[in-house]
Amino acid sequence: MEHTGAFERLQRCLAAFQRATHGAVSIQLLVTFLEVARGEGRTQVEIAKAIGLPESTSSRQLLDLGPFDRKKQPGFGLVDGRIDPMDMRVKRYMLTPRGKALAEIMAALLAGEAPTALARELAALEG
Repeated sequence: MEHTGAFERLQRCLAAFQRATHGAVSIQLLVTFLEVARGEGRTQVEIAKAIGLPESTSSRQLLDLGPFDRKKQPGFGLVDGRIDPMDMRVKRYMLTPRGKALAEIMAALLAGEAPTALARELAALEG
């Protein structure tokens, strides 16, 4: 098959996400993370509309990607919801340093590059 290289790069990208989320890969979780990475500073409602998920589902995904999941257990620490100073009822979602490192690694893998420096940075962030 002629697209083998693209599929291999995608597989490496998904494996990086799987490592960062300790094996908790779901398409919804991945798509939510990618949507935040694609455009930081949006609200949960804006993100839900962009990816075509119900607001309740995107809310759960954003919680799991954040510092604490929906069960108040440690989350993946990839996304952070910050209160909008213009409207205290609204949170705007940004990537954490760990989330930014993962997004850069995934982009490099998809481009066929070897993200060795970023991979070390992500490993350091994981502790």
